[in-house]
Amino acid sequence: MYLCGIDGGGSKTLCLIADEKGNIIGLGKAGPSNISEVGLDGLIRTIVQSIKSALRGGLKRLDFLCVSLAGVGGRNRWDTVYDLLKKCDLAIKLTLVPDIYAVLYSATLNGNGIVVISGTGSIVAGIINGKLRHRAGGWGYLVDDEGSAFHIGREAIRRALRIYDGRDRGDTRLVNVILNHFGVNDLNDLVDLIALGRIKVKDIASLAPHIINISNDNLTAREIVKKACKELVKGVMAVYEKMNMDLPIILGGSLLLKSKRFRDLFIDMLKRKVPSVQIIVPKFEPVVGALIMAYLQAGINISSGQLMINLEEQIAKEYRNLYISGELHE
Repeated sequence: MYLCGIDGGGSKTLCLIADEKGNIIGLGKAGPSNISEVGLDGLIRTIVQSIKSALRGGLKRLDFLCVSLAGVGGRNRWDTVYDLLKKCDLAIKLTLVPDIYAVLYSATLNGNGIVVISGTGSIVAGIINGKLRHRAGGWGYLVDDEGSAFHIGREAIRRALRIYDGRDRGDTRLVNVILNHFGVNDLNDLVDLIALGRIKVKDIASLAPHIINISNDNLTAREIVKKACKELVKGVMAVYEKMNMDLPIILGGSLLLKSKRFRDLFIDMLKRKVPSVQIIVPKFEPVVGALIMAYLQAGINISSGQLMINLEEQIAKEYRNLYISGELHE
């Protein structure tokens, strides 16, 4: 039996395939699968490519497939994506879920928690017994995604332009960091590349770690990062106050998981609001959460000791192989 979990986001798509005993068949990587950036056709191509990558170039019909995606949006787009995936006949049983569920099940098996994602995009979601009860944010980069990597990158560019114009005061370090990151000579060139679509959402989001890195000694960068954290905390509080039970806060997304400075600032701000809050950093990547959901769909007891031992040992090996090969660098 082949079970598969796919986690697709704004920067990359990961696919993890295993058998019913927790033995890993393969871990594959493909490009971004956010529908707002790659479109419907691009999304489907990316998912198929991630499966081929996990199967070392082949394509086999899977038994259970759980696809977790960011940025799919409302019911109309959701149904369209599901129908297109179904037509591809990738699996006997297909499940399509928002990215919040992959993060949830990468941290806990009981289906309860408030998931906070800050990656390319952002969202906060309160989930009880595996069902979404309340959400805040996550409306897409055009109108929302406050507290995300894209938000930080966009704000940094906006503030740099204001400094360049003389509308705001600030030193040139922020401007230089932006120019160096994108490899351009001046901000006019940068704006041109954005307007031409050569610099995309994920590229603007990739600026965020550099802004966070200089935030200790650059006032403008510090203001941008603090604002992003405040927006995330607002989202958490909006959800937390609507839930009728104390739930752990489960962190997800590259900013919260890979930037200690950003994570520590967020946690500090949140604990000022709710001192007793429990915060969980998932043990596994979200793609493992998607695979766990495939096991649940198959009715397999994932609390079985040996199955989880097999998964944990072999997942670590697969990730090492991807890093060594240079395929996974973020």
